[in-house]
Amino acid sequence: MIVACFFDLVQIITALMLARILSMFVAQIIGLLIYRNQRPDAPRPFRMWLYPLPALFALAGWLGVFVTPALQPHGWQYMAYAFGTIGVGFVAYLVLARTKHEWPFLSSEGDVPPDTPATALQPEGSV
Repeated sequence: MIVACFFDLVQIITALMLARILSMFVAQIIGLLIYRNQRPDAPRPFRMWLYPLPALFALAGWLGVFVTPALQPHGWQYMAYAFGTIGVGFVAYLVLARTKHEWPFLSSEGDVPPDTPATALQPEGSV
């Protein structure tokens, strides 16, 4: 919050909206396309008419909104901030996952964290 005090409110709002567009909207559409491609047999509670055209149209629209500030003076700075915040968040997640021994840092023997006691792996009722 202290760092944000050195910037204009318009700059902060623009940069945060660009980060949100990348991290939520674009990532969600890309995730949908990858999931449908990788898991075609997965049950789906709804169907998208004319799939994948609506998703690709939305992706093009959100990417257009993301690139628009680059046409303004110093607009590339907003885009750099958006990529920077996503990168810092990704690194923070990896550090936290590493300390908790969570995905993607699971052990190779059955995806069990290395500090899990053997008694936790036994089914209930067994001795």
